[in-house]
Amino acid sequence: MIEIRLAQAGDISSQKEIWKRCFGDPDSFIDLYYAQKYRADETMLLLEDGVIAAMLTMLPVTATSSKNTSLEAAMLYAVATHPHYQKKGFAGKILAFTGEYLKENHKPYSVLVPATGRLFDFYRNYGYQESFSLREAIFPPGQLHLFPKQQAGNVRAYPATPRQYNEIRESLLEGLLHISYPEEVIAYQQLVAQYTGGNIYLLTCGSALGCAAVERHSADKIALKDFLCPAELELPFLRQLSEVFPAREYFLRTPAASFTALPGQVCPFAMSKQHAEAPLKLGACADGYLGLALD
Repeated sequence: MIEIRLAQAGDISSQKEIWKRCFGDPDSFIDLYYAQKYRADETMLLLEDGVIAAMLTMLPVTATSSKNTSLEAAMLYAVATHPHYQKKGFAGKILAFTGEYLKENHKPYSVLVPATGRLFDFYRNYGYQESFSLREAIFPPGQLHLFPKQQAGNVRAYPATPRQYNEIRESLLEGLLHISYPEEVIAYQQLVAQYTGGNIYLLTCGSALGCAAVERHSADKIALKDFLCPAELELPFLRQLSEVFPAREYFLRTPAASFTALPGQVCPFAMSKQHAEAPLKLGACADGYLGLALD
């Protein structure tokens, strides 16, 4: 018998096993999520004969349009089926049930970030469309010095509070279709960054501001996610972060129209599905910006 319901007390150990088996994260990272971000009423479970077989999390987010109108949505996170129960259609069942649940709870859209490129086709089978893209670039620090050093004044980088980060992020994304996050999600992103040896950062140059989520993926590689700033300060701010976090290689994520000075590529990043009528249309335009996937 199949049952789909919200999580209850006593369900966490089974969820952790599925997470471990599907994503391969270390126990310490999984424990961080369940200690700091997990909420039973944001977690949907599928059970077969009383055994938890599949799961997903519904993180509260807001879709904000280019005209700064907004509506509530959910970002589906940690969508997973235990390997023993895969190829039974359980992912489709829990996604469909979750869509009806979100509709009933006045959230007309869900968004998600496929973990791999091949999963875009998988989610298309369940009605999801590419709605968000970004620019990715991988480069050594020496590549920054191919560009003339710009006189940008007094450039600084400081660890930010979640509130500071969110305020700066929203001001820099004004006029662009994007996903906005509640402060609690930014706070969890900060914990994820700190877990790796990084943090969320505020960048300043006079009155100009920028922000980035910095994660250390290894001793030699730094990820700069959600890198946002005025166009004329992209290189100075990036140089500053490279001085704070020296590495042999940097991985950069920015909005699709940003940071064209470095070689990179614009690629699809996240998908959306509409569950009910709504004044804001995300659709298959692929020109929105999601940025933070907590990945």
